[in-house]
Amino acid sequence: MIVGAAAGYLTYQAGKAIIRSMAGPMMWNNRPYYWGSNYYRPQRGMENMCRMPIDPSDPQFGNIYQPDGVTRPHEIVWGCGYYEYCCGYECCRGGGASTIGGYGASVGYAFAIIYIARAYLV
Repeated sequence: MIVGAAAGYLTYQAGKAIIRSMAGPMMWNNRPYYWGSNYYRPQRGMENMCRMPIDPSDPQFGNIYQPDGVTRPHEIVWGCGYYEYCCGYECCRGGGASTIGGYGASVGYAFAIIYIARAYLV
């Protein structure tokens, strides 16, 4: 899980997990995660920004605080690729007829070629 991987990005004081740097991304599964959309830095190839609100009662994120030790972050933000969509705290592969260049476009090209070929054969 993300919080377990965040150990190098957090320091512990009086039973609280304190974020070392709000502006610095937390790396997990080769993907940078940010502590709010105002800190998010889009990366090339990661066009889709994902946001997940942090519930203060969340068992994993509920004990994480900003460097002041009082304020909690409100959301975690990361980016997904063009053919991916936000799912949970990760990215899932998209696809299918609704994507540009996907199955729907291929069928359209096939019909166009058949139509043009019929026009020249008649």
